[in-house]
Amino acid sequence: YRTESHSSTQGVELIDRRAKQRMDRLSLQWDLPPVPGQSWQWGADWHRETLAQSQNGLSELQGGDGDVRRSSRELYLQGDIFLGNRWELLPGVRWQDDSDFGQHWAPKLALRHTVFKSDARSLMLRASAGHGYRVPNLKERHYLFDHSALGYMVIGNPALQPESSTSLQLGGVLSLGSRWNLEANAYLNRVRDLIQVDRNNAGSVNGVSLYHYRNVARARTYGLETQVGWQASPAWKLMAALTLGRTRDLDQGGELTRRPERIARVGLDWRASEATELTARLRHQSSELVDSSTGARSDAWSTVDLGLRQRLAPGLSGFVRLDNVFDVQRNFSDPNQFGPLSGRKLMLGLRYGFGVLDEF
Repeated sequence: YRTESHSSTQGVELIDRRAKQRMDRLSLQWDLPPVPGQSWQWGADWHRETLAQSQNGLSELQGGDGDVRRSSRELYLQGDIFLGNRWELLPGVRWQDDSDFGQHWAPKLALRHTVFKSDARSLMLRASAGHGYRVPNLKERHYLFDHSALGYMVIGNPALQPESSTSLQLGGVLSLGSRWNLEANAYLNRVRDLIQVDRNNAGSVNGVSLYHYRNVARARTYGLETQVGWQASPAWKLMAALTLGRTRDLDQGGELTRRPERIARVGLDWRASEATELTARLRHQSSELVDSSTGARSDAWSTVDLGLRQRLAPGLSGFVRLDNVFDVQRNFSDPNQFGPLSGRKLMLGLRYGFGVLDEF
C-alpha cells in the first residue's frame, strides 16, 4: 500500500510526504481425521509487515528511522467434542512468537447445549471463556496519519505494549419455525494495556488536534448484543440488531474513548418478483467519548442505505446502490466529530456468476 501527498503554496511545494506499507501472510490449516464424537484441526500462521514514511526525503516514522519491520509466527489447535446428542465442547489454544514482543499463549474453552430441537422450534445456549492477546501493529506504533486538512492528526506511539484480555460470554439462539429467529449474547472483558486513541494531554498545533495511541493499564468492557429476524412472508424479511455496551477505565475512572454505548441496525428485504429484490438498511450510532481529559464527545448519527438488484439473465444480475441517502457527514470544522467521512454515494454495477443459473 503506497500513498503520496504534496502540499504547496502559490505554486511552491512545501511538503512531499510518501509512505509505503507491505504485509505478507501465509496460513495453513489441517483437519485431522475424525474420530467418533470428535474432530480436531491445527494450523499455522506466518505474518510479516514493513513500514516506511518520509517527508521531503527525511524519515517521519515515530521512534524509527528508515524502514521498520516486524514478523510473527503462530500455531493453534482447536477441537469439537460431542458429549452425547445435546452437549458440545470446543477447546482451543494458540501460541504466538512475535519478533518484537516474544512468545505468548492464549487458551479458550466454549460449551454449547441444545435445550430442544424440532422442525417447529429450537433453542441452543452457549458459554465461553478465553484469553485474548493483540500485538500493536506498525501503524499504531510508528505511523503519522496526517489529516490536517480535516483538523486532526493521529500519531503513532513506539512505546505501545501488547494488550491482553480475559473474556466471558453467555448467549443463546431461539428459532421459531422458519419465520422467527432471536439471538442474544452477553459479554464481559477485563483488559490490560488496552490500545486506544485519545487526545488526552495532546493539545493542538496551529488549530490541528493531535491524537495519540496509548495503553490503558486496566479496563473493563461489558454489554449485550441482540438480533432478531422475521420472515413475514416469502417476499418480506425484516432484521434488527441492537448492541448495548459499557466501558470503564479501572485506573483513572471514566469511560473509554471511541466506543459508543449503542449501535442499532435495521434491515428490510423485499422480493418484489422472482427477478427483482429491493433492500433498505438503517444504522444508528450513539455519541462517543473522544477526549478523556476534557470529556469532549462526538455526536450521535444515523445513515440510510437503499439497494436494488435485478436479474438480467441466467447468472447475470445488475445492481443500483445508494449509500447514505440523506448525505450525513461529520462537521469537519469540529475536531471532536467522528461521524461518517463519506457523504451520499451512488453505485451501479453488474455481477456474473460462472455456472450460476440464479444469481439470487
